[in-house]
Amino acid sequence: MKFQNAFAPSEEELREWASDPDAEYPEEMSQDWDLILAEISYAPTLIKLVCEESPNRKFFLSCLYILSGDCVRAEVNNAVISKVRDSFNLIPDDAPDDVKLWQTRSDGLFNDPSLYNYNDWG
Repeated sequence: MKFQNAFAPSEEELREWASDPDAEYPEEMSQDWDLILAEISYAPTLIKLVCEESPNRKFFLSCLYILSGDCVRAEVNNAVISKVRDSFNLIPDDAPDDVKLWQTRSDGLFNDPSLYNYNDWG
């Protein structure tokens, strides 16, 4: 699949990529495409994609973990953490357990940044 701009993919492009069992990182990107998507602006789309059954939903879940981990690792201001917490409201009641676990773990991390471990959070 070819993205119009791999550095700023649209929700439609991400949805198409998510459903492709043979999907690969865009040609323009290295292995760090997940870092491009682990931004607060993508949180609503990431949450939608991890709550849907698709071959690549785990990739998007890992982006959410990176997003939360970066809030603590990079010592961002509390406004970003607040935005991530606000995104928890987008998680439907019937969300998969691993999405709810991300929410619980992220909230715990924000409350106690000493829990941060790169191997767990990307």
